[in-house]
Amino acid sequence: MAPSGLQPSLIRLEGETQRAALAYIHEELMLHSRRVYLKELVDEAVNYYLQHGPPAKGK
Repeated sequence: MAPSGLQPSLIRLEGETQRAALAYIHEELMLHSRRVYLKELVDEAVNYYLQHGPPAKGK
């Protein structure tokens, strides 16, 4: 069963990759004064991190 509160697509990510995507989503939500659509933001982050994996350590 999926954890409540997470978009289903976000559950596809694990560990550091999921944390990086959540950090990106949080940063984008804090930076934008305009209306941001959470589903689009989550989809963007998930697609990026599914393709690129977690950020490299020490960079």
